[in-house]
Formats: sequence, structure tokens, C-alpha cells
Amino acid sequence: EVPDPEVPTPEQPTPEESVTETTAPEATVAPQVRGTTRLGKTLRATPGTWDIEGVRVTYRWLRDGKPIKGATSARYKVKRKDVARRLSVRATASLDGREPGVATSKARKIAKGKPKVTARVKNIKAGKRAKVSVRVRAAGLAKPRGTLSIKYGKKTIRVKLAAKRKGKATVRLPKLKKGTYRVRVTYKPTGSSKKLVTKASSKRVTLRVR
Repeated sequence: EVPDPEVPTPEQPTPEESVTETTAPEATVAPQVRGTTRLGKTLRATPGTWDIEGVRVTYRWLRDGKPIKGATSARYKVKRKDVARRLSVRATASLDGREPGVATSKARKIAKGKPKVTARVKNIKAGKRAKVSVRVRAAGLAKPRGTLSIKYGKKTIRVKLAAKRKGKATVRLPKLKKGTYRVRVTYKPTGSSKKLVTKASSKRVTLRVR
């Protein structure tokens, strides 16, 4: 049977064109910088939450908004040049077939390091001079400079801590009468160390003069 030329023939269905989604992922929860924002501490970046599942997240740490060379891990150890600056992390979410999505955390200001001061003494006999062994440790600062104040009983003596000592010092006290003395050492940074670490004190230790 020959179709009537005046009767329109139904169009054959055509396959729908495949559409590739190229919209970049968007962060519904921004990445964060977690940890203690202090010299020598290690910070951790969270990936944030994205509106598309299965994204791969990479990181770039920023100092005052500028990329830090080589800082592309989820963890970052705070360095000397970070003190008094603001650190943030930029997260990039990637997924095949889409443009990458980018989100940046809030910036956090980096504080000075907090040194750990330790003091050790040995009991002595009256008429001898006691020695106080001092150690100042500061993460990110191998050669702290400053002043050491050694308080024993109601008296205090002060000595300088040179950078070449690398945080170690042995201080001799004057001759003491028999009795029990509480000894405490306070470190006060000077010079370049003052810009990087805070003042700190040791725990009190007991010195007995027999």
C-alpha cells in the first residue's frame, strides 16, 4: 500500500543528546583550620562539605592570603615566619567531567610560641654553692635568647641566656644557710626571640641545705 502523500508520516524518534554536567562543586560547609595556632604546633585542614559526593579534595595553605611554597598537605607545622601572620587553607574539590570547585577557610592568627622551662637542683651542705640546671625549650626556636631570673626563697638573681647556649644554662647560687628553699626560674625573651616566644616560668623545685 502506497501512503497518501498528503498524510504526514510520523517522525521517527531520535535519541536524546547526552548532557555532560560541568558545573563546579560548591562547598556547603567551608573547610576549617584546626589545632593550636602557635609557633611549632601542627595544624590540620578539614575538607569541608561539598554538594556533590565523591569529590577529591586537595589543599593549599595560605599566609596572609598568599600561597605558602610546598604547603599542600592536610597538615601544616607552624614556622617562625608565620608568627603574627594569618593562616588559612584553600581546598579544591575535583571530579571527572566537572570544573574544580574552590573554597577557603577563615584565616587564623598565629601566636608566639610558649617555651617550656625546667629547673633542676641537688641538695647541698651548708657553706657550699648550689647549682641550678636550667633548660629552655621552644618549638621552632633552637637557640632562645633572653634573661633567666632565678628566685630562691625571697631572693632573685638574673643571668643572660645567650643564643650559643641553645637553651641550656647552669647557674650557681650564693652560699646559703641551712634550710629549705623553693627555687623557680623565669625566662624572658630578648632580641629576635622576643618576636617569636613568650615569657615562661618553670615549676618550683625544692633545694635543701643541710
